[in-house]
Amino acid sequence: MSNGSIWKQEGSKNTILTILIATLITIIATLILNPFDFNFTDSAITGSKIIPFWALTIFRTLVAIGGILTIVYIVSFVKRDALLYNTTSKEFENIQFAGLWRLSTFTSWCFAGLSLAFTLLAICSWAEILDFSIPHIVLKLTILMFPVIYSSSLFVTIIVTYILIPETQRSGRPLENWFKIPEQIMHNLNTIVLTMELVFGNIPINFDVFTLVILFGISYIIFAAYNEKKTKIYFYSFLDPRGNKSPLIHIGLLAVSLICFVAVFIINLALNQWYLQTTFLLIIGIPFILYVKMPKP
Repeated sequence: MSNGSIWKQEGSKNTILTILIATLITIIATLILNPFDFNFTDSAITGSKIIPFWALTIFRTLVAIGGILTIVYIVSFVKRDALLYNTTSKEFENIQFAGLWRLSTFTSWCFAGLSLAFTLLAICSWAEILDFSIPHIVLKLTILMFPVIYSSSLFVTIIVTYILIPETQRSGRPLENWFKIPEQIMHNLNTIVLTMELVFGNIPINFDVFTLVILFGISYIIFAAYNEKKTKIYFYSFLDPRGNKSPLIHIGLLAVSLICFVAVFIINLALNQWYLQTTFLLIIGIPFILYVKMPKP
């Protein structure tokens, strides 16, 4: 990084050390646990707990198409005058947010992952219907991707609902962008469709995959630092490494992503043991982490 990088400024050293230690521990855990080594059957991807096979296939296809079209629409047509955090001034500045730059947020990473995961799921389902053979590596990638993307998307929904929107409101910045349709799709509908897949489908979740969830989060932290070096902008002000609490914030974010994975893992276990009761609790509980109404001033 250049001499002007905030990562070389006072206060960033502890954050760098924290991220390096977290990365090293997670890589070692991944090598020891080897989440890539597991056995499964084709029915683990194409089967359904409750709905007809064809209905699951159509659901996956619609979500995949909808996700891809949403990304294309956002990149091609959606322009936002957004207040983004400038690391030079340490203030929020009004900047037009458009084009491929919109894919630089963690939300977009997760939504792109969701679109890819459902595309793979749809391909696997259609291959079963048309009696085509799917390479084993594609099936394994699909099973690995689903819990990582589900956990990360759940993380996005929770952070937006309970941290970013309240922070925006307290600072007096406009809230309107959060409640526009593309943002609602990527912050709320993401968790809804992934939960529906968990309820309807039969995808096994291996607990060892938790290391991949953490590595996914660390990858974004590194990417965000690279993006800041080029633009002097952080989409999430709490990623600024210079504060005294920054190491704790970064560890806290990774811990929340891990908690989200554990929640997904437990929900999957509960669905296997108490399907109707767990589904009922999900229907009641999911709305509490969504934001659909503009908060009162």
